Amino acid sequence: MGARSNPREFSDLVVLNRSGLPSTVMMGLSLIIGCGPTSPALDNGADFRSEVVARGPGCDACALEFTRLGRLGGPSDTVLLSNETMIVARDDGSYIAAPTSRNGEAAIFDSLGASARPYGASGDGPGENGRILNVVPWLGDSTVFAGFSRLTVLSGDLGQGRTIRLERASPSHRTVSLPTYGIVVRNYSYPPDRQFVAFSSDGAVLAEMGADPQPGMRRDVYVAIGEVGPSQRPGAFWSAPQRYRIQMDQWDAGDGSHLRHFEDTASWYSPYDSAGLTNFIFAGNDAVSPPPPFLRGIRESADSILWLLYSTPARDWSPTRDSVPALQRRLRREAYDGMIDLRDPSSGRVLLTTWVNLPFVQMVNDSLLVDRQEDEDGFWAFDVYKVRLRR
Repeated sequence: MGARSNPREFSDLVVLNRSGLPSTVMMGLSLIIGCGPTSPALDNGADFRSEVVARGPGCDACALEFTRLGRLGGPSDTVLLSNETMIVARDDGSYIAAPTSRNGEAAIFDSLGASARPYGASGDGPGENGRILNVVPWLGDSTVFAGFSRLTVLSGDLGQGRTIRLERASPSHRTVSLPTYGIVVRNYSYPPDRQFVAFSSDGAVLAEMGADPQPGMRRDVYVAIGEVGPSQRPGAFWSAPQRYRIQMDQWDAGDGSHLRHFEDTASWYSPYDSAGLTNFIFAGNDAVSPPPPFLRGIRESADSILWLLYSTPARDWSPTRDSVPALQRRLRREAYDGMIDLRDPSSGRVLLTTWVNLPFVQMVNDSLLVDRQEDEDGFWAFDVYKVRLRR
């Protein structure tokens, strides 16, 4: 059975709350989803293009170099990936992928191009995978499966696990780990919790920070939905709103203090609000109108560069026709391009902004990006690219 059999693939359908603002079905709306010369196609024949759209001071010769390394997933695998799969790269060259097309199932790939094997044990008992919402790195070869009310720490070739029960449950997949400090931070978008909650390695709440919860039914969840990523400052992490605007914040996960705040505008990001998003959804999503931009990920690399990954309207966007109602329409990969925005984490100033014609969906680590693709039979695969900043 193909990956379309996964009922969780419909978690990005949109409903409206009483105020008419977009709310979510369990996981929230998750879209598929100096001006130099355009880059040539990759040697493997892939139609890959990139172009510098902005440069900051001291980065006149900067450029991003991309190399496609290989693919994870395919219809011949016994463990099938899904449109919600996230990836962790281990130092030994293997990859952990979760969630997959079956609830509680994870996959390990011994290398790019290898067949997937089950990782860990499905089930809700101690040391078993539980419900997997995301997978993030931990110490050594260990990984953490972030679940609804638990963290599962797995290691080794087969995924021997131990369970950490969380003091606060959450259906959010937006998670960042700070392994050296034994901290996991999750994004919360519903009351009574604040926007970000940091947990210690025993599952206890360390700190809460960010926006206060909006009481009652008249709320816009996208005010609170934010992507999170690691920082080079000890015990800290970065956050940025998924929608509406360009903004970056740095937080101390131990005590919840607010360390830095940056806001900016850019020619390639058209600001919008909840009303604009609602109109876009009702009009038929990206099948009818070019989509609004949104954030995919944020992280500060080991060389102290703040990376932000956005999905933006495709330069070659065009409308399409189908018979699917607007609120049930799956968003189209071909409607989006990617924008990689590099900034100084101390000042927030742009170093380099690069457009790419692929809507990368995840920053795996400081050097790896993934592009998610679905074939005509509904099977999902992830192409892994290496990206390097050349100064």
